[in-house]
Amino acid sequence: KLAQFERAMHDGQRQAVEKLTTSFDGRLQALQGDLATRYAEEKEAARSKHEHEMALANGQAERERLEAQFKALQSGMTESFAKLQDAHNQASARHLEETRNGLNSLRESGE
Repeated sequence: KLAQFERAMHDGQRQAVEKLTTSFDGRLQALQGDLATRYAEEKEAARSKHEHEMALANGQAERERLEAQFKALQSGMTESFAKLQDAHNQASARHLEETRNGLNSLRESGE
């Protein structure tokens, strides 16, 4: 009877250890799954953040390039307008001088 009792106790302990082991294995697998999911989420968040930062940097560089082009174009237009205005003023002055000379010639020939 003692041997049966010891065997029963041993079987009970073995079953309890198996239950604990199974429970522990299940928890361990769940934790590993959670960790893998969190790692994947963090990795994706870091990748997205990096892509966003790169897009911002590229956008800023493009903006600076376009602003420089605009300033150069604006400067060129201002210079061209000044030259055009100067040429117009010179042409107007010549036309006015020619008109004066023509009127003076007519006056002189009419006198």
